[in-house]
Amino acid sequence: MASTSKNSSALTCQDLFLPESLVRLVIKICKSYNISKYDQFSILDTLNFALFNDFKESLSKDAFKDEEKMYIMILNIIRLCEKFNNSSSSFAKKIDTIFKELGINKNVYNVSELESYKMMDYEVKNPVVLEAIYDFVENNLNSNDQKNQVFDFSNDLLVLVYLWKDSIFNRLLKTMSHEDSIKIIKNQKLQAVAVFFVVLKILNNSKYNEIFEKITNEMKEEITEKEVNQLCAVIFGLIQNNKSA
Repeated sequence: MASTSKNSSALTCQDLFLPESLVRLVIKICKSYNISKYDQFSILDTLNFALFNDFKESLSKDAFKDEEKMYIMILNIIRLCEKFNNSSSSFAKKIDTIFKELGINKNVYNVSELESYKMMDYEVKNPVVLEAIYDFVENNLNSNDQKNQVFDFSNDLLVLVYLWKDSIFNRLLKTMSHEDSIKIIKNQKLQAVAVFFVVLKILNNSKYNEIFEKITNEMKEEITEKEVNQLCAVIFGLIQNNKSA
């Protein structure tokens, strides 16, 4: 794994975010074991932090060279997230069964669990983007039916945004500087706003302009209208491309 200590001008999406294949793996595991969407995004954010923050520089890099160790570490992070987010979950026991089926000694993955916990900096990340979308829905929409529809749609689109990080970044690079592209792709609040507005636009929400003005005004210290429009346009473009594929 590349270090995030690189100069920002040399950073690529691969230096900042989980590869699409790993995001798909986590989503598949979460779906197989009925893990909630909230926990799914918490796992993805925690795993992203563990793999890409500078804290990992103090840890052994052998885990990143050995495929089995990497797989154990990923499963342990998923298990730790479920332990913290959902203490009643039976997922931890199911992971134990997976390790057993793979013929991995319990002592090996117990040691790996401690190292994984260190890589997480001893905490599970809240799914900031999902929580922000929930707040936008609650504070700007009226009927429960409308709220449920927009939030469910936003959940589905957010999954795609996690999968499309590389494509989003490359499209941003076509219209702006590398530095600005990095700034946008790393801004979680901006991602939440963009997903929310793309969904409102697709659903032809009659109050789109009013809500857009309200939220961009309230968040003018964190985001700009131009950034929102740029990211929305990129996400729209990817949706259209995937429709025609």
